[in-house]
Amino acid sequence: MKSLLFVMILKSTLALLLRPIAPFRTTTVKLFSSQPARKFRSFPFPYHSEMVVEIESLTSLGQGVARVPLPAADAESHDGENRWVVFVPSVLPGETVRVRVFRNDKTFSDADLVEVITPSPAASISTSASRNNAGLSSSKLLTSLLATIISIARATF
Repeated sequence: MKSLLFVMILKSTLALLLRPIAPFRTTTVKLFSSQPARKFRSFPFPYHSEMVVEIESLTSLGQGVARVPLPAADAESHDGENRWVVFVPSVLPGETVRVRVFRNDKTFSDADLVEVITPSPAASISTSASRNNAGLSSSKLLTSLLATIISIARATF
């Protein structure tokens, strides 16, 4: 009985090993594609355009909010508003950063952080906040804590 079971297992294993193998498809994944997505809106910025912006505030999700002036012709076609909102992750209010736009929505754009040009004043608060928390209000303490977390994340990645 054991020999019969062994023979059956051996036959099935050999059948699996000797069957023709279909060639594997090789695909390459690019992190930053030079081609825009099919549904990419070209207004107001072209795909992967880089710009320098100043972060004004943070959203409730922690993304930085920058407001960028639009050219006069584009502002007239955009309901008279002359400033466009750009959301940037992993930044602090007051920082001047270089960003790369990857998505334009109807009323805002999403961008990736390329580099921090001028660090936030909140980053200097974070070093003093770790020594003495007594003189800080709760909002400054939260900002300094966020600055510390972001600076640690930047250093590790």
